[in-house]
Amino acid sequence: MGLMKRCKMAFRKIINSKDIDDIIKKNEKSIDKVIKEIDKRINDYYINVWKSKKSARLIMMLENKFVDKKLTIQAWKLMNIKRNAFLQIIRMQENTLYVGLRKATILRDEQYNYCFYCKDEIAIIPHILLACKIGKKNQINRHDYVCKEIYKKIIKNYCKIDDYDRNNFIPICITTKDQNITIMYNKDIISKRTMKLLARRPDIYIENTGQRKGYIIDVTIVKDEKLETAYYNKLKKYRNLHEHLRNDRNLNLIITIPVVITIDGFIHCKSVNLLNDELKLKFEFDKILKNTLINEMKDLLYYITGESPSQFNI
Repeated sequence: MGLMKRCKMAFRKIINSKDIDDIIKKNEKSIDKVIKEIDKRINDYYINVWKSKKSARLIMMLENKFVDKKLTIQAWKLMNIKRNAFLQIIRMQENTLYVGLRKATILRDEQYNYCFYCKDEIAIIPHILLACKIGKKNQINRHDYVCKEIYKKIIKNYCKIDDYDRNNFIPICITTKDQNITIMYNKDIISKRTMKLLARRPDIYIENTGQRKGYIIDVTIVKDEKLETAYYNKLKKYRNLHEHLRNDRNLNLIITIPVVITIDGFIHCKSVNLLNDELKLKFEFDKILKNTLINEMKDLLYYITGESPSQFNI
């Protein structure tokens, strides 16, 4: 059976026959390109279906012009969750956002309105994952995981270090003599002239004296609505530092790269573009987002059940 006939039989409910004809004619010399184009159309179709049913708040976030839609979809796909199961997860999440309020209304007991551990806060998912006292250590661990994955990629490329243990990796500060590059992880930036503090512990700082450039990489995880605000707050935070570094280190250009990720697996498109374009590296953000989402699921289960996350087969 020909490729065109098989495609029409498999996808006729999603993509009309004329569109399939056009895709195959356009990419007739490459089956891989045909499959990739059809896969993209299918993803777009399901996103539109979910939007039309208003089944999820996060689906609407995919229309945000600052979101890297492709990476978010890929991160969810890597978790190998079927589309129907994905919809159930989203509906469950929406229905549990204010579960405390519902329970309080049914049982007529105001105590269920609030977080078990933070008595003045409503127990919604953003609070549990980003602000709850009981999860403070896990909040730091999720942030540090993203920082370390970026740092590993940088030192692997610039320093040719590839023999670290992925599970027990401890970041170090490195200076390469051949390329005149200094890479700092979570360290204060001190003035070389006055020995005064210029900046307190940006996540990663790269100084390339050969090219006379500096890069400040700062990671933050926020709720979906804060994606754009958090990005520009990070730019604003380091704006005054640029001039100090240029004068102190004899650099021509300082670039701040805010890496902004949300609790639903979105990443700011400018974060991805700056890292890839400026550092000339291809970061596997789909896998980083996937692992971050899984860790958040474990944290939510721990909050609800009180059981150790290691007991959950996620």
